[in-house]
Amino acid sequence: GGGGARQWRRDSAQDEWEMVMMTRAMVTAMREKYAYGTVNMMVSAVARTAKDFGWGKLREDEVLAAMMKGLANLKGISKRKKLAILGEHLGAFLRMRKPEGMSLELWHLTQAVIVIGWMAFLRVSEILGSGYTAKGEVKEGPPGLDVCDVDIVEGEGERTRLELTIRQAKNDQTREGEVTVVYADEQSDMVYPVAKLRQWMVSARLSRGKGCTKGQPGCRECGRKKCICDCTACGKLFRNVVHGKVKDRALSRAGLTKMLKGMYGRLEETG
Repeated sequence: GGGGARQWRRDSAQDEWEMVMMTRAMVTAMREKYAYGTVNMMVSAVARTAKDFGWGKLREDEVLAAMMKGLANLKGISKRKKLAILGEHLGAFLRMRKPEGMSLELWHLTQAVIVIGWMAFLRVSEILGSGYTAKGEVKEGPPGLDVCDVDIVEGEGERTRLELTIRQAKNDQTREGEVTVVYADEQSDMVYPVAKLRQWMVSARLSRGKGCTKGQPGCRECGRKKCICDCTACGKLFRNVVHGKVKDRALSRAGLTKMLKGMYGRLEETG
């Protein structure tokens, strides 16, 4: 048809057309609760998968393009430039070897936090928490992931997967908690989020600690049906690594930004 974007071919395979319809439905479902950048990230991930299948360019669908333009006008686009990770970036990064001079612990942390964050569509605050004040106190806001917020489910009759308990998502202001599931068999052997997370936890010697009350009923501190307090027995899942030593404090936003910049720098060097 006329206009700027080419109409998605209706005579293409049925599953290809259903993917377009599903993406439109996902944009509609997400528009009320999520920022434009988050929705756009989802569309980019689906578009990359479509390209891998040899299908048409998802963003050339006129209806989807109009929906995204309307969402941008409604929500606005953040003026603060953020580092976006696309599927091709993630794949190229995971094919790289550990940089010379980087500790194995830091390399495992970098791979795990980027893969888990990307595959689970998590915000930085949902992964790391809200950070610390100048006095070293924890800021108000999402608490980030503790070791005990992650369950690796596997075994006979089970689909191997990660179950991540997000204790305060952006669309969960009452802090009831949401579980995000990442299935291992939907990813390539290179990405494999379960292996990347387990690799980091082994390097950092992280495991569920004795005295953990996460998920248990009757907590007097948080007052929830199931405890969602920060766990002092287990500690944070993603932590600072200094000179190969894993610290107790959660990885900072500045630390994560440094990781991403380093990743992109190495990708540019390798072409």
